[in-house]
Amino acid sequence: MTLLKKYSMGQPFGLPPLMMMAVLCAIAGSVFFLTGPNYLLSLAPGLALLVVLLLWNRPEIGLFMILFLLPLDQYTGLSLSYKSLTVSKLIGLLTVLLFVIRLLSDRSQNHHLRSGLWPWLLAFFGIWLLGALASQYPSASINSLRRLLTAYSIFFLGLGLLSRDRLFKVLPLVIVISTALSALISIYGAMANDPAFIMNVNNKYMRYAGGVSDPNDFATIQLFALPLIACTLWRFKGTRAYWPTAGLLGVCVVSVILTYSRAGALIMSAALLLLGGQYLREFNVKKIGFFLLLFALGGLIILTVIPDTYWKRQTTLTHHKTDFSIGRRLSYLVFAFEKFKDKPLFGYGPAAFEKMYATSQWSLHFAQTDRAKGRVAHNSYVEVVIG
Repeated sequence: MTLLKKYSMGQPFGLPPLMMMAVLCAIAGSVFFLTGPNYLLSLAPGLALLVVLLLWNRPEIGLFMILFLLPLDQYTGLSLSYKSLTVSKLIGLLTVLLFVIRLLSDRSQNHHLRSGLWPWLLAFFGIWLLGALASQYPSASINSLRRLLTAYSIFFLGLGLLSRDRLFKVLPLVIVISTALSALISIYGAMANDPAFIMNVNNKYMRYAGGVSDPNDFATIQLFALPLIACTLWRFKGTRAYWPTAGLLGVCVVSVILTYSRAGALIMSAALLLLGGQYLREFNVKKIGFFLLLFALGGLIILTVIPDTYWKRQTTLTHHKTDFSIGRRLSYLVFAFEKFKDKPLFGYGPAAFEKMYATSQWSLHFAQTDRAKGRVAHNSYVEVVIG
């Protein structure tokens, strides 16, 4: 009733013109499918209309759906032929479109978005676009601009849609539940030895990536969620949800271990130490002893369960003659500085670093196969300076 009252002023059926057009399109689409062989698809326009109406009235649900689906991205493709076109992308486009329409139709809703940073941000996007158009690698540069706009769109929606209560209470829960599901998928893959969830690395060890395609990306997602799980655990202190949330913290730790990510292991160790130091101050002596006992038991279980291949991979960081990870990353900085000296002002275009590094002597030196590979800089500042 609230929605109908809001838009009933001189508008047919209490809906704004754009929504009325969406209703008519949904009816036309259903009639079209009903008259053809694929009559079951006649339900799709009606369902799509319900999603549009839901996101029009509660656009923050669209943002929550996007963030919920990101850790499960590998399983949200529309089909095998179009795996890159995911449900989260469609919801994201629809949410942004509807939110922009709402802002244009009702300027009173944009007070959350007022900031002195917009001129600088728009100038940054303008320079990025000019660099992409002038780049020797236009397709890669335009794709980089698309990824940048996607990332800022998430922040844009967060600023415009989320109240303080939703930002600090609802959003962390959405991320915690989603990353926990992705972590459970990873643990299932390890326990069932299911090849659908495994990345085989030279027949030496298996890496697990949960609901995404890359183990390092999966480790990053879990590490981002780790402090959110810890904060949620503290919020649920004294409630029935406390111990299940504590279990999710353990699931998150195990899933990061299963990625075999060396950087992930270092960051997770530092995060756990910092979180432990933060929350130990809130406990009395008796609870501290109990906590340390649980920590010791958990550590003992992890040490006995983790295979030797995991520890061998962690120690390869110091084997500079056989493992090129650190040497290759240092070469990114040297290569970037050399290229920056050649074109310090105009650069080479966004995302050009990977293309240029692929043909460099550094890439040939560190190539693990007969063909040199392009590599991203693993450093956003370097990428921007070179671009």
